[in-house]
Amino acid sequence: MCGLFGVISTTLVTNEIDNAEFLGYLSGTRGMHSTGVAIVGRSTKGKTLYDVCKKPYASPNFLRCADYDATMRRIDHPMVYTGHARHATIGAINEENAHPIEEGDLIVCHNGTIHSMAPPKADEDKETDSKELVRRIKNVGLFKALDQAEYGAWALTIINLEKRSITFVRNDQRELWFMSTKGGGTLYWASEKWM
Repeated sequence: MCGLFGVISTTLVTNEIDNAEFLGYLSGTRGMHSTGVAIVGRSTKGKTLYDVCKKPYASPNFLRCADYDATMRRIDHPMVYTGHARHATIGAINEENAHPIEEGDLIVCHNGTIHSMAPPKADEDKETDSKELVRRIKNVGLFKALDQAEYGAWALTIINLEKRSITFVRNDQRELWFMSTKGGGTLYWASEKWM
């Protein structure tokens, strides 16, 4: 069981990022093996700015690490903050297997397990079912990749840098909850309703 969390707005202000960090801290109850975030900012000259930081740390330690602080400073005008707290079910616990997963123009966080996409045991230090799912999303599209999963559990946040879009999808095996501000300009998400 992993935890997804995040926030999107036209321009994130300090308290919105603080709220998303708090959701990340709470998500540590769902996954303590690694934590990661992606920050996406306003595009300049047709290029979307983003940075990803992930470590094999529980969220309280991750949120205090120097690499996370540096990532937060690199994007001047953030619009999306998406994160993942991993509970490793398939694949080794290391930085390479932490989420978000980058594949071409996609940045993806996956909560769930898809046994039919599990790598051979010998490859679990650098591969996971989540990485295979993301590769298939990139190569054959979201719906076909999910059809190929046959059975399993998933809740996904998918950022497409080229299309400048964010997609949320889940099946009945995983939850994903949303809350918007009163004016509707900011959207938060988390894997548990109480968060």
